[in-house]
Amino acid sequence: MATSRTPRIYVGTYKKYNNLSTEGDYLDLTDYSDREEFYEACRELHKDETDPEFHFQDWEDLPKFMITESSLDEGVFEYLEAMETMDDSRAKAFDIFVVSVHGSWQGLSKMMKYFENSYHGYYGKGTENAEIRYTEQFVDDMGYLKNVPDVVQRYFDFEAYSKELFMVDLYEDEGHVFSKNY
Repeated sequence: MATSRTPRIYVGTYKKYNNLSTEGDYLDLTDYSDREEFYEACRELHKDETDPEFHFQDWEDLPKFMITESSLDEGVFEYLEAMETMDDSRAKAFDIFVVSVHGSWQGLSKMMKYFENSYHGYYGKGTENAEIRYTEQFVDDMGYLKNVPDVVQRYFDFEAYSKELFMVDLYEDEGHVFSKNY
């Protein structure tokens, strides 16, 4: 199932903008196969100018580091292609990873490898609750309390251990948990 994202950019030109015009239009990036085809559509949109200097005035569903008001990252179509192959939850996690955990684009194969090594899963919304739910599962999976009597297990402080884990090794965003050491 593909994601329901609609990456698009409002494309004007600096000449028009400097003449107090916001004339332009939104271009949906899913209509283009690559960056060159997108730029060709931009040139066609502003064919009334000889050598238009494009001004990206607004954009949606794109990581901030992949676009500025005057340029589009070369890896944007590779990124969008990867997002199309994922369901909404996984695409959201990948987007969080790229933007907030890793912070830059280094090509699809590297980013997928880093993501797979970093992503621990979805533990529900609500920062503290997601962190504690992850910690409870982690402690159970590791068997840390396996040989501890039930009467003692109930005194284990999952909240304190969770704070320790997330302070150093883990990152949580919108219920998705990632390792900082991937």
